[in-house]
Amino acid sequence: GLLTKVNDTGNVIWEQKHKIMNKYASIHSIVSTSNGYAIVGNTDDTLLNNGVFSNVFFGRIDNVGNLIYSKVYYSDRNEDASCMKKTSDNNFIFTFQKGQLSLSDSTYANIFLIDSLGVIETQKSISSPDEIIFNSLLTINNGDIIFVGDADFLLPGGNTDIYLIRTDSLLNYPPNIIGIEVLSTEVPAEFILHQNYSNPF
Repeated sequence: GLLTKVNDTGNVIWEQKHKIMNKYASIHSIVSTSNGYAIVGNTDDTLLNNGVFSNVFFGRIDNVGNLIYSKVYYSDRNEDASCMKKTSDNNFIFTFQKGQLSLSDSTYANIFLIDSLGVIETQKSISSPDEIIFNSLLTINNGDIIFVGDADFLLPGGNTDIYLIRTDSLLNYPPNIIGIEVLSTEVPAEFILHQNYSNPF
């Protein structure tokens, strides 16, 4: 995983290459902290799980790019890290996709709320029969978090749609609203309130 810090004119300040657990790494997101940076990405895990070539990791680096800590989240599925943000209490939220074990299996969008050492405090997993991933997230002043990406909740091979959820600080959110069918896109030009019929009671 290559990290390069540049100044505002593009000149390189420092550059570092890292492996995670002595295996290849790809870094997908980086967040500034008070004493360096936090990173998330993917690393090779073929030695531990046959057929799994990509698990998610969290890492901490110092101000000049040296890796000082890393934690791998082992899984029996291929994973693809996406985005990360720091919360107001100096924890971190990151998202990643867990792949299918077979064509009849589901895909998962996972959300981890972790502390500064990568210990999971809360996690959520949202499944789809075909495709689901969060590509971006935004923390709100009241502690809520907005996640946006795309998903296909129908049978495999359908069209993916924009998918957005808003959670509280513990990743709780209302259930999906599905099955809504748009009957018409016409907007009324005016409305009229008629006199009510007489009420015999």
